[in-house]
Amino acid sequence: MKFSLLYFYDPAQAAPAEGKFSDWLVLDAEIKESCAHVYGAGFHQESTARTASVRDGQTSAEGGVA
Repeated sequence: MKFSLLYFYDPAQAAPAEGKFSDWLVLDAEIKESCAHVYGAGFHQESTARTASVRDGQTSAEGGVA
């Protein structure tokens, strides 16, 4: 079983609290050293999001976040 671990803050809002970013880096290093790290990449901006859904066997995709 695999899990996702997301570090997130909205750059349009306040930055992470003092020391929070360095805590993330320490945890990230520990995960990589334990060989539990699988893949790391950033996400695109929210403005590029699309919502996909399946209802009654029909797939649809819409621009934006649902």
